[in-house]
Amino acid sequence: MTAVILAGGENKRTGLNKALLKLNGQSLMETIIGKLRNLFKEVIIVSSYPREYERLNLKVVKDLIPQKGPLGGIYSGLSSSKSSHSFVVACDMPFINPDLIRYMKVRIDNSDVLIPMTREGYEPLHAFYSKNCLDVIRKQLDSEASLKIVDFFDQVKVKYIEEEEVRKFDPDGLSFFNINTSGDLNKARQIANE
Repeated sequence: MTAVILAGGENKRTGLNKALLKLNGQSLMETIIGKLRNLFKEVIIVSSYPREYERLNLKVVKDLIPQKGPLGGIYSGLSSSKSSHSFVVACDMPFINPDLIRYMKVRIDNSDVLIPMTREGYEPLHAFYSKNCLDVIRKQLDSEASLKIVDFFDQVKVKYIEEEEVRKFDPDGLSFFNINTSGDLNKARQIANE
């Protein structure tokens, strides 16, 4: 299986490349790669600025359809993946839990999307997607009606990981903590030092 890290490029809220922000002396990208390398044969980074990641010695792909947000990133990652299913995660989620990801891997079965649920809703940037999603994602991208990831779910086989299942591995839900602001970064630094 493959892991796809969405590194985007715009980062409008922070004005910085979030993937390169430091946490415990490592960039967020390096932290996430360190966790995923032990779980997946292939790790791919999708970015509008692939040169920023050349030194990491991973496959880095540029968005195939630029300016389409995370949905476009998922499409680019799945298109480049050697696997039938890929785990997709955002570059600003430093507390992903390897045990939860392992649990999700064995639950895929014949689903096209395997996605965790929380009180806040779906977690589409901590989910597995199959190559069967490529055509419906492409249609959605071409239609420009919506770039919301969950809008294609009614056209594929979706399986949910319920919040109770998630909490067995991640009681505090830190897997889904993402860094959008300087306040989030400060909070992440506090969590990392606990």
